[in-house]
Amino acid sequence: LNTAYGADNKTVKNVSISYSGSIGSDEVYILPFLGEPGRITSGISGNVISFNIPEIDKGMVVMIKRN
Repeated sequence: LNTAYGADNKTVKNVSISYSGSIGSDEVYILPFLGEPGRITSGISGNVISFNIPEIDKGMVVMIKRN
């Protein structure tokens, strides 16, 4: 949350994320703020899952399915 000061929306592109503790799942879903949910491509190595989020505009929830 921002106050009125500095509240300009900024789009961030190509965000790379690596997360340890994936518990063997490679299913990653995104829910953009006021947008439609979708599944994104991910890779898994051991217990580390990696994925790229193409664009974040006003906020986003990322969900990793755990087995």
